[in-house]
Amino acid sequence: MMFSSVPCNISAYMQDYVQERLAAGQTPKELLAAFSVSDAFIAKHNGDSGDDDDAAGVLSKLLLQWVSQVQDVDLARELVAATIEGDSEQVGVLLRAGAPWDALDESGHSAGAHALARGHEGASRLLIDSGARSVLCEQNEGGGAGGHFCGENARYLSQTLRFEDDRILDADDRPVMMEWEAQLMRAHAALLCTDDSVPRPSSASPTELLASTLAPAVTPTAAALCAPLDAPPWAAVDRHVLNIGFGLGLIDSALQERGPRAHTIVEAHPDVLLRMAQTGWHDRAGVSILRGKWQDVLPPLCERARQEGSALFDAIFF
Repeated sequence: MMFSSVPCNISAYMQDYVQERLAAGQTPKELLAAFSVSDAFIAKHNGDSGDDDDAAGVLSKLLLQWVSQVQDVDLARELVAATIEGDSEQVGVLLRAGAPWDALDESGHSAGAHALARGHEGASRLLIDSGARSVLCEQNEGGGAGGHFCGENARYLSQTLRFEDDRILDADDRPVMMEWEAQLMRAHAALLCTDDSVPRPSSASPTELLASTLAPAVTPTAAALCAPLDAPPWAAVDRHVLNIGFGLGLIDSALQERGPRAHTIVEAHPDVLLRMAQTGWHDRAGVSILRGKWQDVLPPLCERARQEGSALFDAIFF
């Protein structure tokens, strides 16, 4: 998932700075040269920064993209190193300095993946908090339009995605989804597909179940709930499940292992939809794929269910 690592207040500061320099007589070309913005970068991003009549807005967005790109190289490397060491204090310092919370190492592994693999809880919490703030910041700046998580961002939907063996990258080579999330998705599927008519062991609350799948050791109770199912009590045979956003299909594959009665997937990105067709998801029994944003495709279904007085879905993953 790619979200800008630049906080909202820095965006406002940059725009104020650009407006002041333009008012003082500095030309856009001189301003770009002062930041050493390359001609190739200007050509690549020409036309995607907004209204041509808003010179300050266009320039500030362009400069923020440039600064973020330049900073990301060194700061991302340092953030990954600090995370591997479990140095929570340094992780916090680097995140406040503008390091991208979804930084990757040379092998494509994220800082968050390193934190989870090594059990560095403090660093992991800092990365999660930074990511959450970035999402909220993007939503606020976009009037609640959202980002990769819900597939609503217009820029994201217009980008060409690149599918690799274990991840999806956007046009800026930022990860949209990565294979290491599969373990978490299996835990979510276990919670979504548990048969509520069968008493759950008192030792396995939903929170404990989710946490146990991320721990080095899996308890017998969690193993019974999260392993590939061969016992009827935990199967989802009478469940209609809904997932918003397919991505790599991690949650959908986990849900399919549990054999739901029906499985609906909402996906808006054309590249992901093409990938789904190529990998046979359109041909799976019981699977329905709705093309478009959930805000557009779900209301008619919900209205029909309301008129019929029936429940549309038994479990929803968003």
